[in-house]
Order: sequence, then C-alpha cells, then structure tokens
Amino acid sequence: MKSPWAWFRDLFARRRGDDPAQQMRFPLPYAVAGVQLTPEQTLELGAVWACLCIVGGSLGSCRWDVYQPTEPGKRDLLYDDPLAWLLNTRPNPDMTAIGWRESMVMTAMAFGNSYSEIVRDGANRPAQLWPLAADCVTPRRDPKTWNMFYEYRDQASGEVVELAARDVLHFRGPSITGLMGDNIVARAAKSLAVAAAAERHAASYFGQGANPGGTLELPAGATLNDTQYARLKADWAEKKKGPENAHKPMILEAGWKWNSSGTDPQKSQLVESRQFSVEEIARWWNVPLHKVQHLLHATFSNIEHQSIEFVRDCLQPWDRRMCQEVDFKLFPQNRGPWRYTCIDLTPLKEGDAKSQAEADAIWRQNGIKTANEIRERRGMNALGPEGDVLLVQSNLTTVENIINPPKPPAPKLPPADPPPADDSAQAIARAAVTAFVVTALERYARRLANRRADFKRQAKNDEAIAVLLDKARAEERPRLLAELAPAEPFALRALGRPLRSEDLEPAVDLVDAGQAPAAAALKALPATCPRPG
Repeated sequence: MKSPWAWFRDLFARRRGDDPAQQMRFPLPYAVAGVQLTPEQTLELGAVWACLCIVGGSLGSCRWDVYQPTEPGKRDLLYDDPLAWLLNTRPNPDMTAIGWRESMVMTAMAFGNSYSEIVRDGANRPAQLWPLAADCVTPRRDPKTWNMFYEYRDQASGEVVELAARDVLHFRGPSITGLMGDNIVARAAKSLAVAAAAERHAASYFGQGANPGGTLELPAGATLNDTQYARLKADWAEKKKGPENAHKPMILEAGWKWNSSGTDPQKSQLVESRQFSVEEIARWWNVPLHKVQHLLHATFSNIEHQSIEFVRDCLQPWDRRMCQEVDFKLFPQNRGPWRYTCIDLTPLKEGDAKSQAEADAIWRQNGIKTANEIRERRGMNALGPEGDVLLVQSNLTTVENIINPPKPPAPKLPPADPPPADDSAQAIARAAVTAFVVTALERYARRLANRRADFKRQAKNDEAIAVLLDKARAEERPRLLAELAPAEPFALRALGRPLRSEDLEPAVDLVDAGQAPAAAALKALPATCPRPG
C-alpha cells in the first residue's frame, strides 16, 4: 500500500499535460455507518443545506462592483458597465443575479466545482451567463497543445459538446492541487453518514410510535398457523405504527406477553449525537454554528465577532476565487488599464445602528469619507457638490511640525491707503507692523475659539472651560510673539527696537475681552507706534 507521503509526491509530480478530470475526484463511499448515501441525499441533511445556503445567500446578496484603475491609488466605480448588469441584475433572461450566484456557490461548495457557459455577442463581449450541471461537465486537456477545454454532455439528448476554456466560468472550491476543487461532500462522507444514520434512527423511532422494539411471547406449546400470523402482523402494524398510535393500549390474546427489547434513545445519547453532527458538518465548510441556527454554546457577547470572522475566514476566500476567475474570463487581457471586480462584503461586517453612526462620524471627522459617500452607503441621496468636501479637525498637525514648528508665511498686506502728505519711512514701517499684528491676533483668536469648541464637545462645564482657556492663553501668547518675527525689521524702523510682549499685552487683553482683532490692534498700538511729530 502506498504511503501518504508517496501519494502526495506522486500527486504533485504529475506533468502539466495530465487530464484535470483525473485530479482529486472522490466518489462517495458505497456505505458508511450502515448508510448508503447519494450526492442528492447528502443535501437533505439540515446542517449541510444550512451551510450551503448561508454562504451562497451571503455572497449572492452583496453588490459585485466593477472598477477601473485611473492612476496609482485611484479607481473609478463603473456603474454602467455591461458586466455590472450581468453580475448584479440579470446574467441571462431566465435567472436573477442572486439565483445564479447561489447556484454557482452552493454547487462549488458541495461538489468542488461549478460551471457557467459564457455566451458572447457579435463584438466578442460577454452577453449571457448560463449555469451548467456540474455532473455533466468534464474538464479535459488537449494532449498536443496542452490547452484546457470542457466536455459538456446534454442531459436530454446525451450529445457531448466541447467548449473552449475561455467560454466557461469555472468556480473551484478549496483543493490540494488548485486545478480542480475537491469534492467536500465525498471528503466528509463519514461525518455525513453518521448524521444521516442518527436522523434515520430518530425517524424510525418516532415512526414506530416512539416505543422501543420488543417481542410477543406465546404461551408454552402454542403455535400460530400462517393465517393467524398474517392477521397478527397486520393488526399490530395498523394499531401501533406511527406517532398517532403511540401509547394506545393493545389487547393480547390467549396469554401472550410483550417483552421490550429496544434501546432507550436517551441512554444512547441520540439528541447529543445529532447536536454534535451539526458541529462536525459546519466544521467542514468553516461556518460558525450560530449561522446554521445552532445556538447551544452561543453568547450574545461574541456573536458579532463570530460574524466578522465568518466574513473574513469563510466568505472572503470565496470572494477572491470568484473575482479572479471572472476578471480573467470576462475582461480582455490584451490592453490596459484592466478592469476588475470586487464583491462588496462591507454590509455583512456592520454592527448595530449606534456602532454604524459612531463609525461614520469617525470616518467623517478624520477626512477619510465625505458626506456623500456616507449617505450613499446608507441608501440616501447625495447632498450635491458641498457633500464631496473632506473635513478634518482644525487642531490636528504632524509630529514634524511639533518638533520643528514651521515659520508662518508672510501675511498678505491689505491694500495700502493713499500715502499721507507727511509720508516717511517710519510711517510705512508703522503700518506694516500694524498689519502683522492684526493678522497674528486673528490667528490667535481662531485658535482660542477652536479650543473652546473642543472643550464643549468634551462636555466640560463652564468653570472647567474657563480654567482650561486661561491655560491655553498662557500657552498661546509666547507663540503669538514668535509669529511676529518677520515684522522685526519694520519694528526696528518704527520703534527703534524689536517688538516685546508688553507691546502686545493691551491688544491681546482686548481680544480676550471679545474685541475684534483689527479694532484691538488699532486701539493698543498707537501708544507704541506713535506718528512722527
């Protein structure tokens, strides 16, 4: 018997020209746990059907977007692309998009592979997608060219048609080779057979009136002829078989006795066995138990995180498998920029209404999303051009600016008034110093207003806000003097010395008292910048 290592070595040593149909094809075992299963019978198990439905329905209900890169780091969402209509509305005249996607995903999950024929129009563009029965499709490889093609056997006529690989969407499930998806139903045959055996045992138990089996004992020396035996058998089946006849009394004739010999389902842990079968089956498809309505061990504190893990660990791999196949088969690959698709799984990861609102606020305040983008996600109309503006908080800065504060740009001086008759260099310098001070005081006032607004958002009371503002003023005044460094040459000409803090104190006090910066500067500066006599 070949060792497992030798089996894997031979598997990966196959040449490229090998027939893909021979790779990883697992037929269902003939009988396991005393139960013979067919592929269709495995889908009758509730846990199997629930796993397939939740994954297929989740991927089918999400929007499948088409994008086109425009430049590095940017892309455009193509709402009107013809492929967006096929993937989201109508892949063919007879099917909805969610029906087609569910069919493809559920088939690939159960049997490893699902197929759809790509019907193209006169311009060689994909026009329709028609699912093909997976058991009627056989992938082949041309021994001369090594190119893959697909043989499709018509179920009605039995005719075999060869389809080029470019005309067949092939969704593969997880596998060892990657060329063909593994038949998960066949791999899980033992687990499924145990679950089916427990289910059939329960059905038989309740079908017999929920009564254990046993024997009828005749008195010593008594015998039954064929007629009596047939009458007894028919009478027993008529009066005791089925749940509607449970616990009805039976009349035993001529000293007969009933000897119970059945197995108690409670002692044989029938219920526990069926619960474990659900866990075992869900494990094969990596589906959380609460998604298949198995809430025995669930707590409401961890279900939200399990749902996120379901998207990340179960749905996202299927998303990538499907998108990569669609991108290669449905888009031309001989020119760029290349379009690509992506299934939007974001709605499956959202929390409750409060959590969504808080997340939207964080995106908005940090300049990551605009109001229109948030409104579109919530199904609301756009606000217009004003809703496309990104906002950030005004007190944010970079670490470099904290270590090495940048020099403030030279303020734009207001248009000069006509020079007075006694115009001189000192008068011009005094006007320049005044303009610098007014601009600096305006920035000072804006910074304090922003600080006040921040304190209010933090739900500070009025007394706390007053204390914090006094501290902010003490921090901002040295910064105000530093911002007036470019005005130093004008101050030397107007005053004969640099500006000092005591020169600005009257104007700053007036701004703190609520005076406008321009008015405060005009009231305070004439004392330090006298006109020439």
